[in-house]
Amino acid sequence: MLEASQILEELDSDVGLLLWQSLRDVTLWAEVPPERREGLFSPDAAHHRLGLLTGAGAEPTVEVSLATLAALVGNPGSA
Repeated sequence: MLEASQILEELDSDVGLLLWQSLRDVTLWAEVPPERREGLFSPDAAHHRLGLLTGAGAEPTVEVSLATLAALVGNPGSA
């Protein structure tokens, strides 16, 4: 079973996909030792994630939280 697939089942939308991706990224980041986090995500990951978020139609409070989590993929070494 896909980890946290309940998110995708409850929110069958772009917002649900972004929430699931964010959870997956945070989980990966937390499992990696701090000294190995730099370069964990592609250099354009934050830009790409923010672009998806812009068109997702998330509620403002959710959008702010997802934008904050996008910073994690943008700079995992200092997050």
